[in-house]
Amino acid sequence: MLECWTWLDGIYLPVDSEPKKLLISPSRTNFPDTHLTGHAKAEYYFDLVKNFSGMNEWPVALRAQAPQPNLGESVAFAERPSSHALGTFRTKGNSAVITYDPGQLENTIQLVATFAHELAHFALLGAIDEPPGGAELEELATDLATVHMGFGLFGANAAFHYKQSTDFDRQGWTSSRSGYLGENGWCFACALFIEILDIPPETYTAYAKVNVATQIEKNRKYLAANPGIVRARKASSRD
Repeated sequence: MLECWTWLDGIYLPVDSEPKKLLISPSRTNFPDTHLTGHAKAEYYFDLVKNFSGMNEWPVALRAQAPQPNLGESVAFAERPSSHALGTFRTKGNSAVITYDPGQLENTIQLVATFAHELAHFALLGAIDEPPGGAELEELATDLATVHMGFGLFGANAAFHYKQSTDFDRQGWTSSRSGYLGENGWCFACALFIEILDIPPETYTAYAKVNVATQIEKNRKYLAANPGIVRARKASSRD
């Protein structure tokens, strides 16, 4: 991950280069409510993610995937790994096409995380070499790129979802995972971004799940005890 972060620095510049990257929080200020529904709602959030990514003028179209079956509460005591892509990316001439799962329209955190990941694919097309670890780690590098872009809290919050259900005659649970980094991988990457920019905890803890905030702080303590990791990835180390 550290080698890949340095690789990303070579593509995007270090996160503390001017203008410095922002840690984008899932706040109403950044993502105001909308009355839009369906694909218009997806486009609304997609445009916001493009704007934060500095990709407003990039030629990319957004398309909805075919709806997935909704199992509702019929699955009990089960872990449901995603059997389909929450988003896809492909090039079309000099432009790109990104798709999304319309079942995620009510899960704004997941939707934004998906859009950030697929836009990161587009941004990384300009890389002249493969990420550390080779082509097989491209998706992990793309997840890490979303953190580098400022969307780490979205990926970390969306990485693991647990839901318990209770009915009049039964109870059960389902869980699902998304993204390619594990939850603590997301939290380490978020902590690295936060440490490089010296972002105070009170500006982001309210927007992170409790376990995510806890893991970020643990990783910040590790990085504080090993200052060379952060120092090597500051813009001043390139001067």
